[in-house]
Amino acid sequence: MENAATQESLSTTPINRTMEARLATIVFATCMFCTGASGYVCEVLLSTVSSYILGNAIIQFSIIMGLMMAFMGISQWAQALIGKEGLVGKFIAVELILSLLCGFTPLIVYGAYAYAEVHFVFIQRSLACVIGFLIGFEIPIVLRINEKYADSLPTNIARTTTWDYLGVVFGLALWYFLLKKGVLITEISFIVAGLNLSVAILALVFFEKYKLLKNKFLWISLTLIVSASLASGYTYNRDLSFLMKQRLYDDRIVIDEQTIYQNIVVTHRKENNDYRLYCNGQLQASSFDEIRYHEPMVHPVMSLVPWEKKKVLILGGGDGLALREVLKYKDLESITLVELDPAMIRLFRDNPVLGNLNDHSFSDPRVRILKTDAVTPGPVTPVYMETDTLDKKGAPVLEKTSQVSIMIIDADKYIETIKEKFDIVIIDFPDPGSVELAKLYSQEFYFKLKRILSENGMFVLQATSPYHAKEAFLGINRTIRAAGFNTLPYRNNVPSFGDWGWILAWKNHIPEKVIRKKIRSMAFTVKTDYLTEIQARTFFDNWGKQELESTDDWINTLMNPMLLWVYLDECWKWD
Repeated sequence: MENAATQESLSTTPINRTMEARLATIVFATCMFCTGASGYVCEVLLSTVSSYILGNAIIQFSIIMGLMMAFMGISQWAQALIGKEGLVGKFIAVELILSLLCGFTPLIVYGAYAYAEVHFVFIQRSLACVIGFLIGFEIPIVLRINEKYADSLPTNIARTTTWDYLGVVFGLALWYFLLKKGVLITEISFIVAGLNLSVAILALVFFEKYKLLKNKFLWISLTLIVSASLASGYTYNRDLSFLMKQRLYDDRIVIDEQTIYQNIVVTHRKENNDYRLYCNGQLQASSFDEIRYHEPMVHPVMSLVPWEKKKVLILGGGDGLALREVLKYKDLESITLVELDPAMIRLFRDNPVLGNLNDHSFSDPRVRILKTDAVTPGPVTPVYMETDTLDKKGAPVLEKTSQVSIMIIDADKYIETIKEKFDIVIIDFPDPGSVELAKLYSQEFYFKLKRILSENGMFVLQATSPYHAKEAFLGINRTIRAAGFNTLPYRNNVPSFGDWGWILAWKNHIPEKVIRKKIRSMAFTVKTDYLTEIQARTFFDNWGKQELESTDDWINTLMNPMLLWVYLDECWKWD
């Protein structure tokens, strides 16, 4: 604590611009800049980790940000209850505590869910309240300490709050940069915690230099303890994260990768050699039965559009499993796959196990990967492949084959600006469990899709479970029809997912009876490992009474994303 003389000095008229005042201005500006950055990232960290575990990202961000802001306000009021004595020490204590909480937040959240699931929500929200309360303490304490150095109250406020808000912008840039570099969430938290720790150290050094801090050995000791704790946490964060995150999955985690867009986890079960892909905690594919998902999604639509040299567009499908099925067709003019996350492409191209799963579809000699904001593939270089036919010299005859372009770009942006037409579009997006995904199931999205679909073309999309998410499934179908398409929903059982559904759609100038007639005579021209023509024909009629009926009439749009709320609030209740 400061002595009585020091406290009296803090309450007197601001001093002239001495070296101490100039240095104080720099110190306080630096402190506020760092606390603004760390406070923002800490809020986003807690919200992001919570959404990874619980899903419902928009709800998690809303609740956690709301709680933090509320308790920041409460602490603004509470700071008036503390006296002038020991303000410097209180500020250092706040920064040390915040550095620990910020550094260990992801591990605390993972641990709470892994070992205290019943109390998880209480722990998660209590953590948000405590962090918000401490963040709210920073600015008023600095304002009160800075009274000694500021010429006036407006100058004091300007010097303090301006740098705090600028720090928020830096925190946003730091968060984006670290995510883009693929830094794990648990590592980002300790990096950002270093900002709070540096503030505590800077305050300690400055106030000790001018003899404004009592019990310096106590604060030095506490700072060293916190520094050692953060260093240890950073060193072992991967091991600790793996230990706690592993409890969230039934099988052993073999890949855990953080990208700017999502957290990718692959697990392995030795008993049946099953590899499972999870994105943000949600199951996306299982090597045990993914064929029951991808063959029904690809081959019916491919067989129903009979003309040769078709142009095929795949939206999503960064695991290459749908592409694997499409590549079986040799008479296509072009194949374009649009995927937002390049890390997914790289993972399923370079990992030998995952590459085997998609038959190394991304390593096919026809494939070229373009990471660009451009929406056109550019000049196409013809690709020739050897055939079984020999020429006069005994060499295999070369035959021109389809060009495969992998576009690393947002699917919505791609179909909004692309000029070419496609005969078949295969849409393999994750379920609409976030606002970003719900827009890809909107009426506006289907209007854009209608523009790029050829007059006799068709598209198919996965549409979640018609049993576990009935109203979401029917709402997707209703939205597609509202965009001017005819539709036929169909289903199949995928053991790892359960009862699963897709929707086949085409422009409504073609009557439904015409498509149903084609389905009855459906024949595959390529080899399948699971699906038969007879089986595929039954998919479209395998509906019980009232399974395709609903009392709802909502349409999913950008301005009214009803699908998101229905999916989050009403679906999977019996899972």
